[in-house]
Amino acid sequence: GRCVAARTLRAARVVTRQYDQALSEHGITITQFTLMVAIGRHNPDSLTKLADGLDIERSTLSRNIAKLKSGGFVETTSSAGRAQELNLTPKGRDTLKAVYPKW
Repeated sequence: GRCVAARTLRAARVVTRQYDQALSEHGITITQFTLMVAIGRHNPDSLTKLADGLDIERSTLSRNIAKLKSGGFVETTSSAGRAQELNLTPKGRDTLKAVYPKW
């Protein structure tokens, strides 16, 4: 019970669960909300840049982006080479507008 790291992780899980419950009616989690905000503000031209900017493992980011894409919140467009530009869909933009007051 004295380990600061364990207590911090537990607190983070509790806070995350609270946000996830509040956002569930919109079909997203707080992690997905954070990604959508970053995509909407920065229009990253690669998953690597987004992962680096948010300090997220690229594999974790890819899984979360796949969920956002399948939900119709985010779309990717390929540019020259292997880079994929990330953009919010109209559904993604509308969802962010609806979610901001709860955040």
